[in-house]
Amino acid sequence: MAMIEDYASANKGDAKKSIPLVLKVFYDEDVVEEEVMIGWYDDASESNNDEADAKFARECAKVFIEWLKEAEEEESDDDE
Repeated sequence: MAMIEDYASANKGDAKKSIPLVLKVFYDEDVVEEEVMIGWYDDASESNNDEADAKFARECAKVFIEWLKEAEEEESDDDE
């Protein structure tokens, strides 16, 4: 997930639109598991990047991660 932070840092103008799309592709193609994405989003302390860059990357990812968490909750509810 560090590459998402690197991309956000280098492409601030495009990152807000493109990061959610990239994360969706990662999710759809099983490149990165949803638990990894959510864990990354929830814990910026593991970042190797500047704190501001890590925060910005997470802001860009927020829409997708919120969708992912909601989908996970719905799936959990369906299992009960």
